[in-house]
Amino acid sequence: MTTIELLIVITILGILATLVYPHFEYATDNAEDNVHLQQLKIIRMAIQMYQIQHGGNLPNLIASWDDLTIQSTYHGHTYGPYLQDVPANHKRSNVFDGNKVEPPTQYGYVYDYNDGGGTGGIWQTNGSGKKLYKW
Repeated sequence: MTTIELLIVITILGILATLVYPHFEYATDNAEDNVHLQQLKIIRMAIQMYQIQHGGNLPNLIASWDDLTIQSTYHGHTYGPYLQDVPANHKRSNVFDGNKVEPPTQYGYVYDYNDGGGTGGIWQTNGSGKKLYKW
């Protein structure tokens, strides 16, 4: 191969790479959104199951995830665990107590607990902690 042929091949590969890369980046973002939404569905179902089996009480996820990850007893019956492991969102499993608010960046989840009087809705933050994923 001559130098000109080699430059033409490298140029064509560069053009193809610039055309294909945005599609991969979009696919990665889309996959991350789907992971967040699926994880939120699982957590929300665990919260609802806990609430049903514990007389309408919400699990206190502000203190810890123990209400969902460890067996509990209510009126003589043993329930749970509802989740196998503590869910992690971008390596953060801590929870901010609030409803439809923008949390500080160090939190992975926003949970409407309000000392047990909230709705039980839960949202997940993205990597920067600014955007909330809702289900």
